[in-house]
Amino acid sequence: MKMKGIFISILLIVCVHITTMAQTDSVARYNNRAAALLAQDDLINARDCFKKAYSFTSDQMHEERIIIAINLSSILIDLAEYSEANDYLSKADQLIKTAPDIDSILKSELDYQRSSLMMAVGESGEAVGLLESMIQTLNADSHLYHPVTRSLLEAYMEDGRYEKVVHKADTVLRTSNTSDSLYFSRIMARAFVKMGKKSEAMKHLAVSDDVYSRVPQTILQTAQQKRLQGEVNERFGDYATAYDAYQQAATLLTGYLGNGHPE
Repeated sequence: MKMKGIFISILLIVCVHITTMAQTDSVARYNNRAAALLAQDDLINARDCFKKAYSFTSDQMHEERIIIAINLSSILIDLAEYSEANDYLSKADQLIKTAPDIDSILKSELDYQRSSLMMAVGESGEAVGLLESMIQTLNADSHLYHPVTRSLLEAYMEDGRYEKVVHKADTVLRTSNTSDSLYFSRIMARAFVKMGKKSEAMKHLAVSDDVYSRVPQTILQTAQQKRLQGEVNERFGDYATAYDAYQQAATLLTGYLGNGHPE
């Protein structure tokens, strides 16, 4: 009887180990599939795969749950599924609070996505406050520094703080790489459009055109550049040029219809 008891205990341990390995493999498999779908800009199927990955996580997989919840919330925000995005952010927040050994960078990632949700539901003022506090704690070499800066600039734009957009973007533009320079030159053009300053808007549109010519020209990059050309020319009365630019952007984005991409 004693030997039988030992055998059953060992068997239970082995079964638990096998189950845990199967869960880990399932999480990794669906995570990898979601990443591949994201690379194809297929947000709807990527969302479903992240949900599958989350469902396979165990109570002990704190970090995996937090990371998946944050990634999933990002997609849900893009798909305008805001209530569900908030649910996953709340789950991640609760896990971070109850797991003190979790890497602090995940808290920053969580706040970054929370600011995106604030922006999406029209709370740009609240987003500005959160993002400004984040910027103060991030080093310029942090992988979050430029994404948070971009979000802060978008929040300034939504909140009508165009002078702040120009000042901040101009400062960061001087130390950014080519890809980031494209974004900062674009948002400066948009800010000057909002302020009605044609010469400055056209100048930064020309800068963005130049930078764009030196980056990998994906369909999305081209569509975004065409859309910017449309915005600037429309604001200053060149409707024929604006119409042509918008039409080209719309044609380029036709292939993204049906997969939930925010563009």
